[in-house]
Amino acid sequence: MSTRLVGIDCTLCSYRAIDSDDMRAHMADHLASARRALQTARKRYSATTTAGAEVVIAAAAAGISEVAIASALDVNRLTVRRWLGKPRRR
Repeated sequence: MSTRLVGIDCTLCSYRAIDSDDMRAHMADHLASARRALQTARKRYSATTTAGAEVVIAAAAAGISEVAIASALDVNRLTVRRWLGKPRRR
């Protein structure tokens, strides 16, 4: 009688694990890769929003309205107010 190996296919790539332990180890690699990608994205997002806030502050100091700044940057006016350090109006 022959033993038939049943593999487990990874839904993210073409890898075929031989058992659940092998699949867990493989998924740990995917998780580590995703963690690195998210860390990089967070750093870029932080740098981008800091740069955006600096431009907003300069534009407001030059007399441009919050609405005009928000429109030019395609962001919500409340985001502009937050970057200017103003409280939200109710």
